[in-house]
Amino acid sequence: SRRKMSEAPEAGAFFTLYVDIILNLWRTLPLNIYNQKTNYMIRREDKSYSIFSFEKIKRINVKNANRVKFKVLRAIANPKNTTVIIDLKGLEFMDTYAAQVLVTLRKFAFKKKKKFLLKNLSPDFKEIIDLLKLEQDFKIIED
Repeated sequence: SRRKMSEAPEAGAFFTLYVDIILNLWRTLPLNIYNQKTNYMIRREDKSYSIFSFEKIKRINVKNANRVKFKVLRAIANPKNTTVIIDLKGLEFMDTYAAQVLVTLRKFAFKKKKKFLLKNLSPDFKEIIDLLKLEQDFKIIED
């Protein structure tokens, strides 16, 4: 039977399909990021969680946010992970695009029934989250 326009799939279904396609393409790349330092991010894993921290960069912006996004998406999609932690200690700047990436990652984690935590937010980042009214969207933990 034909569907009416009002019965079209919701946008969340398209987002999930898009992310699944990107992840399947990403998995075909020969890339091992477990416990490996890159020029901008470190991923540490335990049995059920991944922690992403930023040691060599002080800024997340439109230039590097997509690299971060795809690596974190992979961790969220990993069936072994129940929790993904983004450690923002030492980060000095985040533009609005990077904040949007964090929201996208949190939504994807929610859909996959995973915990998504932000750790060690500076007072400036906490203020941004409050201004954008995102405090209820993110679980924030300290060291």
